[in-house]
Amino acid sequence: FVAPAAPIALGESWTFSHANNLNDSATSMISFDSTRILYTLERIVDSAGVSFAFVTARITHHLSATQGTTIVNYNGEGAAEFKVDLATGILQHAEGSIKMKGAVIGERASKQFMMNTELEESFRFCLLGK
Repeated sequence: FVAPAAPIALGESWTFSHANNLNDSATSMISFDSTRILYTLERIVDSAGVSFAFVTARITHHLSATQGTTIVNYNGEGAAEFKVDLATGILQHAEGSIKMKGAVIGERASKQFMMNTELEESFRFCLLGK
């Protein structure tokens, strides 16, 4: 979870983007990895005198890599929900999932191959009190 850089109003959104290039000379692998998350402040709820922000997120992810004759290419989309204590900024709860679809294409022992795959990952985080 990445908080907004400045105060925002209900219904407003902010983004987090990250990209990473890797050129590993030891394995001759070149890869590109990028993530974009669009957060939206959905609502604020008071519970037992504590105010919580509920935030949703839309996630897009891309991963591509080459190593010799092997090419990997994946694209993914996901969603998440976050509950943050407004007074402390502490993340109290988070859950979400992302689904990646892609292919691995290459050549081994002079034979070409292609493998299409789908990957799905889910997460859940809860901060427990004393």
